[in-house]
This record gives sequence, structure tokens and C-alpha cells, in this order.
Amino acid sequence: MKKTKRDKLELLKKIFNEKKVLQIEDISKVIDSSSRRTVHRYIKELKYLTSYTHKGRYYTLEETAKFNEQGLWHCSDIGFSKHGSLFDTLTYFVEVSEAGMTGSELQKEAHTVVKYALLDLVEKEKVARSKPQKVYVYTSSTPSVAKKQLDKRRNIMDDQTIDQETIFRVLLAAYQLIEKIPSAEQVAIVLKNEGSKISLEVIRRVLHYYGVEKKTRDSI
Repeated sequence: MKKTKRDKLELLKKIFNEKKVLQIEDISKVIDSSSRRTVHRYIKELKYLTSYTHKGRYYTLEETAKFNEQGLWHCSDIGFSKHGSLFDTLTYFVEVSEAGMTGSELQKEAHTVVKYALLDLVEKEKVARSKPQKVYVYTSSTPSVAKKQLDKRRNIMDDQTIDQETIFRVLLAAYQLIEKIPSAEQVAIVLKNEGSKISLEVIRRVLHYYGVEKKTRDSI
């Protein structure tokens, strides 16, 4: 007996409830159609969301997503945002931040690579970018808001000033490992062996500020 549209929708919803997320190929098999237009017509009736990670290749139902305070929900490493796409999500994070956000802060928040999306947003003037010290800070595209964010960022930097002796010890330990392009963790081991109690977070900040940290492919 040939399945009706209602039968297919019920089956599709059942599979969504079981697997949480599906790709378009999975949906095509369920409704027995290779037409993308037909696929989107079906999932539209079920009220769906598109992932902001993995180039939007995954789908879930609105009722399935349990968003956190930042408006994000993850199923394994697949992310969904109530703000929309990765571009929309990054723009939202930047706009509502009190002190703007660095690329690494945004990447940590979004749990995905954001470097190229940020460059695109800056080029399209959706967000602004400035360099108050050694690292870029992304701020609102509205100048008056951006000014307040940067002022707040500078105040935070002033409040977190690291004393010169600590900076010297971190850099000295880093340069002992310079042939290896040291990571914060490697420097921490050297300092620990010397009896130092300098925290890993402070080490990261010093290395990042002076540009001697180990770079990764996705460094921003």
C-alpha cells in the first residue's frame, strides 16, 4: 500500500525523535523523494532548525532543541542556534557583549571554527574589528556601542594587569623552548619544575599578548 503524505510525516517525525538530527539524504529516504524542494516542504510542516555548524548540513525539530542560556543546543558536535546561522549567532554574541569579544572567545562560545565567518562579517560591516592591544576585538557595527565595548575591554585589561616579574618568568621559560614553538602547557611544565605557581591562564595571557604562543591552523 502506497504511503500517504501523512504517513510519511508521522514516520519522519518518529525518526527525528529517535535520532535527534538528520541530514537531507536521510530525510529523502524516508519520504522517498530526491527533490530538495519536496524535502524542505515536508520538514517545514514539522517546524525544523538547520545547524549553524557543519555548513548547515543537519536538521532537527524545534521541539527537540533544548537551548542553553546562550541560545545554543548541541547534539554531539552538531550545533543549533535560536539566533540562526553561524553568521547570525556570532553577530548576536558580539552585539550583546559588554566588552566586545576576541576570536578565541567567540570560538569557545560557539564550539566551532569562527575565523572565516568573522572575516566575512567584518568585510560586510556586520561587526567591527579593532586591535586595542595585541589581539583583535570584535565589536558592534554601531560606533557608539563599539566605543562603550572597547572602553569596557580596556578597563578589564587594566584590572587584570600582570606584574613584570611574572611576565619575565613566563617569557624566559618560553624562550627556553623556543625551538619547539612553545604552548602554554609546555611553559607551565617548565615553570612548575622551577617551583613556580603561576597559573596556566596567566601563562596563556602572557604568551598571547607577546605573540610567542604556539599557533594552530585555526588561530584567529
